[in-house]
Amino acid sequence: MIRRASVVTGALVAAVLLSACGSTTPKPTIPDGLRGKSGAAIIAHSEAAMLAQGSVYAINTVTFGNLYETTTEHSGMTESVQRQSGSSGGGVVMLVGKDLYLEGDANYLADTFATGTNFAKYANMPLYVPVTDPNYGHISAELLLPNFISSAMPIGPFKVHGVTTFNHHRALRVSGVLNSSKNQGANGTIDVYVSLSKPYVPIGLRGHITHGAESLEGVGTFSDYGKPVQAVPPTHAVNTLTTTLR
Repeated sequence: MIRRASVVTGALVAAVLLSACGSTTPKPTIPDGLRGKSGAAIIAHSEAAMLAQGSVYAINTVTFGNLYETTTEHSGMTESVQRQSGSSGGGVVMLVGKDLYLEGDANYLADTFATGTNFAKYANMPLYVPVTDPNYGHISAELLLPNFISSAMPIGPFKVHGVTTFNHHRALRVSGVLNSSKNQGANGTIDVYVSLSKPYVPIGLRGHITHGAESLEGVGTFSDYGKPVQAVPPTHAVNTLTTTLR
């Protein structure tokens, strides 16, 4: 689920490596598996590699003015756990098969259930959102890996910028456009940093995004590919159809 400000954004980091004696260290080259490919082909390959791993752990930090939001998500093919903290509230949402659970403070609930009321009453209370709840679709939409990839990764046109540094790792930078249809109409550019080692999965994202009057910047990192998602539903949860959150 990509919430109001949960879009992966930020700025380019460039690095030049110098040896102790002052001579220039040879720059890492694009690996054979990616060399000569178009930006579209590289992104398509990295998305397919990402999906083939079956799961990914993502940390996204977004800033907008003096506000911020940090989202961690362990997204798999049938399960996902997403945690959010920041200026717009904190909470957790979990999808296990088709069973959707969430828990959060009043601000988080107000942001999630836009037409609901009496958010304070249900704050920090485990909630079960059945598929018949009108909010089920937008809450669960981008939680599982295939939809997570389509919302986080950019669309064309693409540009290949070459090898650079991301989070202390060398990676191939490819830029594209934010998929606004998957991110509540937000617009902007996204830089994808693709690992130089097989299977060439993305290791992170940066970009610059505008959403209405807000200018958003941030960064996302990807790790723990293929690690099983630990999604443990609460023992007791209140069915949202019995609440005023609908």
